[in-house]
Amino acid sequence: MKFCARCSTNKPLQDFAKDRSLPDGRAYTCKTCRAKAQKKYCAKNPDKRQIYDQEYSRNYRKANRAKINAQRREHSYLKVAGKNKQRANKLGAVPVWFEADKVRDFYKVAMERRRAGEDVVVDHIVPLGSPQVCGLHCADNLQYLTNMDNAVKSDVSWPDM
Repeated sequence: MKFCARCSTNKPLQDFAKDRSLPDGRAYTCKTCRAKAQKKYCAKNPDKRQIYDQEYSRNYRKANRAKINAQRREHSYLKVAGKNKQRANKLGAVPVWFEADKVRDFYKVAMERRRAGEDVVVDHIVPLGSPQVCGLHCADNLQYLTNMDNAVKSDVSWPDM
């Protein structure tokens, strides 16, 4: 049970939206009160209604599909870089002095080279998940390899083995 700050009633936890920033992980006001407040705000501010209007969003996406797709393609390297950092985090291979900008730039160059027709991937020189050694996820441990060279290397070889 949780107390709603707006309607001053105790309600079950599932009646409150999730909010990780708060100590108990739930919003201060219940979902019903939030919906009422949102409707009141939209009625008061019709020019800002488009933020909450699903139909407006759907029409915008249809009208600007090419623009949105171009932005997604342009920034697709960020998704790959983020996924690889997440994987490295799970392995405990992200150093305290991790420089995100340098690593992102590495992935951006790889994406640009792939678009130019090269068969290139970003590879860790010293593998992250090798049973023998754990390399770090940092710019100094990254290199560009072809898909074939990367597959042959696997996680069992590295320089000065």
